[in-house]
Amino acid sequence: MTETIELSLTEGRLAMHLLAQPVGQDWNITLSGGDRPHIGAVAVVGPDFPCSLLCLPHHRESDIAKRLALAVANHTGSTVCVSCGIHLDDITPDEISLVHTFVEKFISEVMNRLFG
Repeated sequence: MTETIELSLTEGRLAMHLLAQPVGQDWNITLSGGDRPHIGAVAVVGPDFPCSLLCLPHHRESDIAKRLALAVANHTGSTVCVSCGIHLDDITPDEISLVHTFVEKFISEVMNRLFG
């Protein structure tokens, strides 16, 4: 069984954390950050099952949750559930870009840990 993966990245005001836990052959992933981490969106994808999204009103994390879930599922062939919530008061365009950069770094590191 693969072990739990914990990752953190921080730059300036933005700190983000990823916790990926194996559930048998599947993965449950939490991605959170900012000054008020929460659950804003959930994405679930599996073999022969398209990505299903649930996004709470006034939240914008659905694209991030979907991107992460699809990336891990496509590489592992397993079912993946991602819950995501990132809030940073008065976030700037540069900080929004940094969120997406951090997500790509998390995806790369998860793939590296899973497949070396």
